[in-house]
Amino acid sequence: MMNILKIIVVFLLLGSSTSMQSQIKKSQLTEAFNTSVPQEKTIIQTNTDLLLTGEYLYYKIYCLNKNDGAYSKISKLAYVELVGANSTIIFKHKLKLENSSAQGDFFIPSTVLTGNYKLLVYTNWSKNKAYNSFYEHDIYILNPFTTETQKIASSKAKINTVLVKQSNSANDTLNDLQELKLSTNKPVYSTREKGTIILTSDNYKKYRGSYSLSIRKLDSIHIIRDFTSKSNNIKKQGDTFYLPEIRGEIISGKIKGVNGASIENISVALSIPGKDYVFKLVQTNSQGQFFFNISENYDTSTAVIQVQEANKQHYELVIDKKEMNDFSRLNFSALELNPDIKPWLELRSVRSQIENAYYNVKSDSVFQTNYNLEPFFYPIATTYVLDEYTRFNSVKETFVEIINTASLIKKDGKYKFMFSNSENSETIDVSNLTPLILVDGLLIHDNEEIVSYNPKNIESISVVNRNYIYGSKLFGGIIAFATKKGDFKNFKNSKPFKMFELKRPLNNKRYFMPNYDKKLERIPDFRNQLLWAPNIQLNEDEVIVDFFTSDNIGKYEVKLEGYTTEGAYVLNTKSITVLNK
Repeated sequence: MMNILKIIVVFLLLGSSTSMQSQIKKSQLTEAFNTSVPQEKTIIQTNTDLLLTGEYLYYKIYCLNKNDGAYSKISKLAYVELVGANSTIIFKHKLKLENSSAQGDFFIPSTVLTGNYKLLVYTNWSKNKAYNSFYEHDIYILNPFTTETQKIASSKAKINTVLVKQSNSANDTLNDLQELKLSTNKPVYSTREKGTIILTSDNYKKYRGSYSLSIRKLDSIHIIRDFTSKSNNIKKQGDTFYLPEIRGEIISGKIKGVNGASIENISVALSIPGKDYVFKLVQTNSQGQFFFNISENYDTSTAVIQVQEANKQHYELVIDKKEMNDFSRLNFSALELNPDIKPWLELRSVRSQIENAYYNVKSDSVFQTNYNLEPFFYPIATTYVLDEYTRFNSVKETFVEIINTASLIKKDGKYKFMFSNSENSETIDVSNLTPLILVDGLLIHDNEEIVSYNPKNIESISVVNRNYIYGSKLFGGIIAFATKKGDFKNFKNSKPFKMFELKRPLNNKRYFMPNYDKKLERIPDFRNQLLWAPNIQLNEDEVIVDFFTSDNIGKYEVKLEGYTTEGAYVLNTKSITVLNK
């Protein structure tokens, strides 16, 4: 890992040339990275390949070492997209990888047309591969509320067709591992009955890893392809190089100088504002590139990048795009529905609507992320909580009456913050050093923006009244304002800046499962997904997982799927039956 970090540091110092798409010319560092950084591959597993609008797609992803299949220790983030024909993007998800895996879900809205869609997963690092830079998985969606289907534009003479038709029996392809036993406490259950899944192994260390456990109704519907499905073998175009996100999320871009302004060693700031904000400060390299690494959790979807220089108006900011944006080489199939599926489709649609009508009592539990971030200057600041003092009508009065470690003066028509008891330096004229002014993590260039702000909306003021080095910048101190709601908007005179949406990584969930031991008789239950447990760990000889059946009678598949820590694929299935009481 240290070798990887050393290469990245060298790259940042060299400042190699870039394309507007992302980072550096591939030919300049590919060999160095490929010999020191293992290639990785991404894989996605889903609860089903066939869904109706109004249903949930559940998935789990893995990031593995391409050479030996073991869990990859490189990337800390992965990206998942559901894409339709003609580059229609249904969703984009960002996920934090924990032990090389992550989980997610998506509710298929009624706006999605019937058709074939591609579920794609990739990491920033995997995008460098010439072939198979992402993992591709076919998803088929049926919209019972409209006869309109997804239109496919293709240069091919023939478009592949997938037929969805009724079959005489439910699909019941089972797999049984001898060393890893998947069993249930009984083969047949009545409706709303508690069941138990037992995972046992005499050699559990061999199967130590991460798995998903699913119980889903086996549909009497078959998807028939008139072509052979192949793994993605699309050649990646371009010579852009993407850095691996080893320690967290990378946000990158470049600055452009106006009228010959130098673009090297220019300070650029990133703010993810709010009550628990993230603030980063970096310098550009010789090509004007900048890179921010975000390892912290953040609870807002807005980010701001600014040039932190007195002559900031001489620069333009460009932010690199990370998402895949060329889907023209994906091959989509036309979906043909056999009329014999109509009764099945109508019944399933009605049951899905009933389930959604009771969403409020069947909602999933979201694991809350810890956003309690200490400011980067903690604990050396003096913090003044204004409610502990007499409130004043202006920021200026507040500094005069309350803040005894800093002051606010007006000089040449402009407000300036000064510090009391500042540390003197033999080599630096402290009076010429600019203090760092932040409001909810936003960098403030024009002090008037905070001086004119209503102090009744300010919760606290933190002051560092001595020289402070942050990044490669020396400041004459820090004054950080925190508003009561963390929503400072008085942000007008700080151009150039780029405000953009920063998608937050998905939070993990505990998916809903009723507990009929606690009586829920009056709530309808037509679930066809009885269990989705995406984080099963085999760390002992026996693992027990409980579930409850629904009123949806029929045959169900119990499926354990995943990878051992050594990269061995594991699939174990069995069937159960649910009958009326």
